[in-house]
Parts: sequence; structure tokens; C-alpha cells
Amino acid sequence: MSANSGHISRLKSEVKQLPKKGSKKSSSGVASLAAARLVNRRPLFWDISPESIKTALQKNDDWAIVRIFQYGTLDDILDCIELYGKKKVTAVLSSSKLRPMAYAMGHLFLGVDTESKYS
Repeated sequence: MSANSGHISRLKSEVKQLPKKGSKKSSSGVASLAAARLVNRRPLFWDISPESIKTALQKNDDWAIVRIFQYGTLDDILDCIELYGKKKVTAVLSSSKLRPMAYAMGHLFLGVDTESKYS
């Protein structure tokens, strides 16, 4: 097993352990930490003012999810899934036009494969 496949397997297992948004296991503290980390990721949101990032994450969540999967790091993607929940992120990615790498990340982390590229 290569180092990359080991890293991806670890990340996939972390995603499986994330609580579903709205479940009793989910805590607002976890989502708050994920949101705080994303708010401070200025390179992800280069085209909006730093003061607007928090609002964008709250009110434009579909846009934010796609942006994070297209330009974010693996940690950003995990934070995105923590913040919005697997169900919401899967729904958004399934209905969005994505760049190839974002599409691959959606498949690896959440099994998104609307174009049957990986079946």
C-alpha cells in the first residue's frame, strides 16, 4: 500500500466517524470549530472580503461547499463535512458541476458519482 492510499484510507475513516448534522451525537461545538477554521482560510475565499466569509458560510452554503471541494485542502474538506453534514454536502455535490479533482474528492469521501465515472 502506498503512502497516499494509506493517507486517503485514514481520511475516509475519519469521515465515517463524523456525526450526521442534526443527530444527537452532533455537537454545535464541533461545527463551530470547523466554521472557525474555514473562516480563517483566506485563500479559499480570495474574492470576498474577510468580513464576509462567515456570512457566506452561513447563507451561501451550497456555494461554500463547492468552493471548498474545488480549492480546499483535505483538512478543509473534512471541516466542510463536519460543518454542513454528510447528507447536505452529498446533495450539493451531486447536483453541482465540479472540477475533476473536486469530483474525485466527492467520490472518495462521500461516494458521490452522479456520472458513473467510478462504477
